[in-house]
Amino acid sequence: MKISERKLLAVLLISGTMTGVAAASILANYIVPSHVRITTTPGLTVLDAAGVVTFFEWGDVQTGTSSSKTIMIQHSQGSTAFWLLDGTVKTLSTNPALPPGVTLSWNLAAAYPVSNCPGAELSGITGCIQLQPGQVTGTLQLTMTASTSAAENNINFETIFNAYSTSTG
Repeated sequence: MKISERKLLAVLLISGTMTGVAAASILANYIVPSHVRITTTPGLTVLDAAGVVTFFEWGDVQTGTSSSKTIMIQHSQGSTAFWLLDGTVKTLSTNPALPPGVTLSWNLAAAYPVSNCPGAELSGITGCIQLQPGQVTGTLQLTMTASTSAAENNINFETIFNAYSTSTG
């Protein structure tokens, strides 16, 4: 092998190594929430376009980005109406709590403002809907956000939906 061929080979090997290191550092900036289980108050069913949802696969959520799921919630059993709430009392929660920089939110307050809830605005409720037996909400957006301050992590948690007997929780 000639000297110029050896130099070219050396440059290509160094270049390939540097590209691999750069790619690895880019891939390391992902939050990877995996198979997330959903639990609900008895009588609540979470739905999407395909039917009943029992888990979410969020896949890779890169820091500084978010990922959304479209859901609906159905009052699926029982004969008493119940309330879905957002604000000081929340229907949506996680177990365990999400790490700093990672949030799970939804647009319940935008879709169903507090004006739907008699007296609730005085108790810090920002949004709510009363569901009668068999009733289904309109579509809601569930959003997972990983801020730029979120640590690289593999997150496993339960998404919990609770219903309440009054518009104030």
